[in-house]
Amino acid sequence: MTTQPEALRLAAWMDDMPSVIPGNDSNEWHKAAAELRRLHAANIDCVNHFNALIDERNELLEIAKSVEGLVSNVDCSSGVCCCGDSMEGHSDPMYCGHTPTDSGWYAASSLLEKARAAIAKATGEQA
Repeated sequence: MTTQPEALRLAAWMDDMPSVIPGNDSNEWHKAAAELRRLHAANIDCVNHFNALIDERNELLEIAKSVEGLVSNVDCSSGVCCCGDSMEGHSDPMYCGHTPTDSGWYAASSLLEKARAAIAKATGEQA
């Protein structure tokens, strides 16, 4: 047996109230009961939306954990510097003006950092 939510029981009581107490303005009682039903329905919608957001958060957390595991355990080197030159035989930093940085590792390290930050945020831990 399901029980009726308290808000709906109260709204039903409010609908009956004018007949119990003579001289009451039944229209005001019915308006109040209708508003209580509307608020109850809005509350149910909010709870359902919140639960859907929690489910989505959990799915995204699993994706972030998968990305972290993948990027942490695979070779992400592209063999190409961020400047476009090959990493093999790259010019000396003294001549090219920068430290050679593999573009694959650079992108992977950024992705790993973002995945770890997302995991920390979702779990309430510090990154």
